[in-house]
Amino acid sequence: ALPIYMNGLEMMAEILKAKPDTKVLLISGYAEFQFAQTALNQGAAGYLLKPIKTAELSYHVCKQIHAVKDSRAQTENLEFLIEDE
Repeated sequence: ALPIYMNGLEMMAEILKAKPDTKVLLISGYAEFQFAQTALNQGAAGYLLKPIKTAELSYHVCKQIHAVKDSRAQTENLEFLIEDE
């Protein structure tokens, strides 16, 4: 069971532990570089500062969707090449 209270980094760690391929975008009010660097080092796909505009959020979400699609396509291509051997 997950703890009831956790910060964003703790939640991200739990998510990535359960589903390592998940893309996590953190949205935070903390502008300190060290906090952002920690988030990225621990596996965040991005770190966005509040307040965030809809267009900026959409851009980053689309970027991660494309990254997932590209990764899946590469995996499928690799599997196809392995099957042909």
